[in-house]
Amino acid sequence: MYYSNDMDKSSNKLTLHSAIKHSFSEIDKILNVEIVSIERVQKAYGSNANSFFIKAVRNDNKPIIYFLKFGRENNIGNELDGDNFVRGIINTPKVILFSRKKFFGYEWILYEYIHGDLMSEVFLKAANKKELRDFCALEKEKEDYLKKLNSGQTVMTNYANYIKFKGNELFRERFLGKRYKEFYNRKADNISSLFDRNISINGKPLDRSINKVLDKIREKYKANRSLKVKAVKGQGDAHHGNIIVNSDVWFIDNEYAGLTTPFMEIAKPYYNDFLGTLFFHHNDVLNKYFEITDYKDDGKNIDIKIKIPEQIHKYLEITRIKLSARKETVNEKTQDFLSLNDYLILCHILTRNPKDYSQTAQRLFIVFTVILVLFNPFQPESIYSYF
Repeated sequence: MYYSNDMDKSSNKLTLHSAIKHSFSEIDKILNVEIVSIERVQKAYGSNANSFFIKAVRNDNKPIIYFLKFGRENNIGNELDGDNFVRGIINTPKVILFSRKKFFGYEWILYEYIHGDLMSEVFLKAANKKELRDFCALEKEKEDYLKKLNSGQTVMTNYANYIKFKGNELFRERFLGKRYKEFYNRKADNISSLFDRNISINGKPLDRSINKVLDKIREKYKANRSLKVKAVKGQGDAHHGNIIVNSDVWFIDNEYAGLTTPFMEIAKPYYNDFLGTLFFHHNDVLNKYFEITDYKDDGKNIDIKIKIPEQIHKYLEITRIKLSARKETVNEKTQDFLSLNDYLILCHILTRNPKDYSQTAQRLFIVFTVILVLFNPFQPESIYSYF
């Protein structure tokens, strides 16, 4: 885990500082401990989280560490519900204490501290074949836990119930609401000005623009559907950045746990652990795998030439393990209101504002927004057929 020792630099929000101070008084009083330091957690997949390691001393002078997490807009309530939903099926840290009401707009949960490494960091450090084999074994172990959860309850659901699933906060509400407007409100300096371009890669035209891709997803969301699909128990966000590993596998950030569809359940882990980490966490090394050698934009067409210095072999291997582990519920015959490609696109465009990417990453972002809807997600290596 990564953290900073400087609390003042970790937050520029006075309200969060006030909420932290108030939580300290609650923790001290109820748990009979003295808090001696606070260190902010640096999450692997992007900007700082409102989460902290709390070091304290008990009355018997023994040190103890807690994990303290803050949230707004019912996030903490959803996480408590999610913890209860998955507890006993998959490993998740024990809840020690939580706020009974909002303080300065924030609520909080105090968890037991789980010593270990984020699975995302273990993966990124896998530098040779043995380390990758070891990680693949870890990935299979993680998937075995999720299989137990997914097989625990299945129901048939209709569209009216589907749009109420907590997972749709990740997809439908962001796509049709505030998140999309925040990232893509049409401005001269906004990447959405390129969404109407026809795109060619290495002289091969793709058969749709980004606007056409997104319009089709909007139509599916707005349709009044009579289709019924299978819903399963899911963690909702089980990508490598939400998993701690030590001698066991621990799932954190259970905010979206609940009933979900199989495609929705795999979408974030598939995308984040496949291409997402390269775009929104390590976009500075994208050129290592997809090198742009020429780029032309005439206002109607984008012609881009890309060569492949190195293939994303280990990302492909991990994705194949996910698909193999879930083949009973995630395959070409799986029915959902959106396709798996649709979910991958929504993960791609809504996780982080592409305005924050380098110019190279922005150009590759445009390319992959179309490729992700065209390739066969059940054969992830097919992503290379467009180069």
